[in-house]
Amino acid sequence: MVTITYKGKIRKVCEAVDRANALLAEDSFYQAISDKGSFDMADVPASMIATLIRSTELDMRLVTYIGSPRVHGYDDRDNPDLIHLNIFRADWTLSGIVNTIIHQMVHAVNDVHRQYNFSHGDRTVEGKQDTAPFWIGNRAELLVDDCACTSRGMVHDTHPESLALDTLD
Repeated sequence: MVTITYKGKIRKVCEAVDRANALLAEDSFYQAISDKGSFDMADVPASMIATLIRSTELDMRLVTYIGSPRVHGYDDRDNPDLIHLNIFRADWTLSGIVNTIIHQMVHAVNDVHRQYNFSHGDRTVEGKQDTAPFWIGNRAELLVDDCACTSRGMVHDTHPESLALDTLD
């Protein structure tokens, strides 16, 4: 099972990590993924993606950085076990942070299982709502908010190599 840790002191991030880990322990979360049937740009069915997420032993760590207020975080293929969260996000909500965490977790599981593809290609958001990372992240956000609204999903940053990680944690 995937587990996520955060050693920082930002209360909202701590709560979001707890909520994300709780979702990852719920059968209904995996059932919702399986029930989707298929995802755009995926070469395996949604049920297999749910199984891969549930069965992959992966300890992930969330780290923070300061980036553009338009972005949520970024992918790091060199360190897929790290979730990079932009704490300078202008519209920060608990459910939005959970969305970002789960989105990044889907990428990390895909990195563990590189023989499959269930990513979303480039960093753009438009037209990606039915790819696995965006849909699963959005589903997590909806479960946290307990509403029928739809999020735009995680806006990706470029890899900000000049930024120091963990400086705020």
